[in-house]
Amino acid sequence: WVTEGSAADLTKLEHSAVSALAAIHAIRPEDHDLSFLEPVPVTRPIAGATALERHLDWWDQYREWTTEGARSPLLDECFACLRDTCPTTTEARLSWGDARIGNMLFEDFEVTAVLDWEMAAVAPPEVDLGWMTYLHRFFQDLAEELGVAGLPDFLTAGTVTHLYREQTGREVSDLRWYQAYAAMRHGVIMRRVTERAVLFGDAVRPTDPDEMIMHRATLRAMLDGTYWDRLPS
Repeated sequence: WVTEGSAADLTKLEHSAVSALAAIHAIRPEDHDLSFLEPVPVTRPIAGATALERHLDWWDQYREWTTEGARSPLLDECFACLRDTCPTTTEARLSWGDARIGNMLFEDFEVTAVLDWEMAAVAPPEVDLGWMTYLHRFFQDLAEELGVAGLPDFLTAGTVTHLYREQTGREVSDLRWYQAYAAMRHGVIMRRVTERAVLFGDAVRPTDPDEMIMHRATLRAMLDGTYWDRLPS
């Protein structure tokens, strides 16, 4: 129904999806007790002076745990890069986590419910904005690899940041870093998914552990800077 929607339908969907994010991000730890969402240590105590640093440290620990049987040189490099370039923002809001339209219910292209909160946390709004825009690109990249048009001009970084600014009055900063953060966290998830598939006999373990990451070419292109040039504004 999304690919069959008119241009007006898709514009309506984008507005509604971003509006849902803005409403979620209006919930702040200064006004609500969000302490139950603070990250729980995976391999060692959580480190970080800001909500974003603690969020990143939790995911880095999850990477360490996921790859302890066979280290991933690619993911090691990804998270070293993320730490070296981490934004210094101190902003903290309720973060949905798995912020994408595949986790929303719609009626007439308007959001009626937001689902899948297992990745909820306290983090800057850009964590969700980066995830939403990257995850659409993930599926768009797959579509293009398969020779399908997809929706290349839908949920672009430019559109989402414009709508978010329009609805909240807030400028979005460092979105490219947050998109890379989303892609690299997604890399850890894909590695874990494939490890489970190997465990249950649904996949064969490759010689190179980085082959267990479906979008490894995307991560490599993000690291060397060539990924961004081909994206719509």
